[in-house]
Amino acid sequence: MGRSRTARPLLAAASLASAACTFTGLGNYDVATCSTPTGLITTVQQVGAVSSSELTFASSNGASPIGAFPSQSGGGSCAQAVDGSGYVESSSCTFFVGLAPEQPWVIPLGGGHAAVAATTTAPCTEGAIAFQYIGQSVGGSTPPAATCGAGAALPSVAALAVDGSTALVTWYDTAYSTRSDPIQSCAGAKPAPLMAAVVNGATSSNVSLGMPVTLTSAGTSVRPAAMAQVPGQPQVAVAAPDGNDVSVWMLDSSLSTGNATTVPALAGAYAASLAAATDGSGRIAVVAEIGCTPQSIALAVGTVSGGFSGGTVVAPAGSSAAVQPTVAWVASENGWIVAWISAEGGAHALAQRFDADGDAVGGRIDPSTPATGASVAADGSLFAYVPASNSFVSASLGCAE
Repeated sequence: MGRSRTARPLLAAASLASAACTFTGLGNYDVATCSTPTGLITTVQQVGAVSSSELTFASSNGASPIGAFPSQSGGGSCAQAVDGSGYVESSSCTFFVGLAPEQPWVIPLGGGHAAVAATTTAPCTEGAIAFQYIGQSVGGSTPPAATCGAGAALPSVAALAVDGSTALVTWYDTAYSTRSDPIQSCAGAKPAPLMAAVVNGATSSNVSLGMPVTLTSAGTSVRPAAMAQVPGQPQVAVAAPDGNDVSVWMLDSSLSTGNATTVPALAGAYAASLAAATDGSGRIAVVAEIGCTPQSIALAVGTVSGGFSGGTVVAPAGSSAAVQPTVAWVASENGWIVAWISAEGGAHALAQRFDADGDAVGGRIDPSTPATGASVAADGSLFAYVPASNSFVSASLGCAE
């Protein structure tokens, strides 16, 4: 996405009433045009009705966003997912068939797709973690936990090895019912352990889930932990609410957590999203949903070694909710884009550009997308679900100014 410039002759003393401008003088001037103007919307895939509380959006550090949800065509007994090309698999009932999955999270991995979910079949009706991989020639899965424990909620997954052979899974060790709705669960969310485990043989038919470790016991998040593979490294950056702050962990296959880096500017967060810059700077952007209804959105940019900035308010708390923030590094613009869902005047997506240091660039972007869930992409577009048409769409966010 970008602007092209076309030289046009300038007419002397010509008054353009339609543009409310008057041009004088002679010579040439450049007219900047954007090949993908804001609000250009393309329908990707029509699906059945999807509740916003059941819908998740995941990506590989902003690339190839995927929306996942319990499949309505399967009676809620499986999960389906849609990316920018349509259904990620041809079957209408693809992942975790017969396991009543909740909060499915799907990413592209190793030429196929990896999924994690809180399955809710008996006896673990409050959730058990299961992983499944579907590829062109192989497919493997881990069965739900044999012992139920406290339950499981809000799982997420990211590639750990550069080749996708191992992955990292996180989830909250709490009953699914305590985190079943990110809006309704917020006020009553009690601290719960955030767990992490390595998936070995992730793209093979011999998948195994390693011993989990606890990242924090003070997780009050109402959305899955945010994860992004560090560009070119066998590491994953994880961000999540940790007590009253947000913490960032850098994890490799050893799961040696070390000291988490806190982001004090995002105090009071109940959800977080993050992205890693691909320019070699080591920068990470963390955007958070602050408080319960009415929420606000804030952004902090920094590095694990150097700490994070004082933070920028993206959307202040108002009379209506501002929820489900996502962030992506857009390499072509050398900056970040943050997107979120605003409830003011009906649910719709909004976005804002920021430079590499986290300073706002231009004004707020309204792509005229009445969405209840969305994810900003690394190509500078928006991938969203529009309930009025039961469709996933791709929306242009225009060009950097």
